[in-house]
Amino acid sequence: MMEEELKIGSTPALLIGEKSDKVFLFVHGLHGRKEEALAFAEVALPKGYQVMGIDLPVERKPWEVLPLLNEIRDYLYKNWQSVSVRANSIGSWFSLLAFQSKKVEQALLVSPILDMKKFIELMPQCEDDYYEWVVNNTITCWDTNPC
Repeated sequence: MMEEELKIGSTPALLIGEKSDKVFLFVHGLHGRKEEALAFAEVALPKGYQVMGIDLPVERKPWEVLPLLNEIRDYLYKNWQSVSVRANSIGSWFSLLAFQSKKVEQALLVSPILDMKKFIELMPQCEDDYYEWVVNNTITCWDTNPC
């Protein structure tokens, strides 16, 4: 399996597989790492995809994380004709935010957080600035056809 370490802006990435016009972005959940994409690549590569795993700092504030993911998203659309997403947990929520106005061929979301506002409300304590950001930055559209 061909692997290439790269950086997209300041985000470490791992590109797996032979050159293709199709790519899956693998977005991990809390405490995850880009190498988790290797297991998914074993399924996706035989179907003609490349897989990119990234080390996204999902534990940080969303206004710090989303610009990084947007930079990766833009890189993908510049370099591949077909972009798909495979994401876990909070990585799913960030992916939904980042890709909401883009055409995504496939989205495979594992244990996704779909309603972050409700998720925060159910926590015993929450940070007001985080909660306020979530309320003011909702996911307004998710479709295979861009909004």
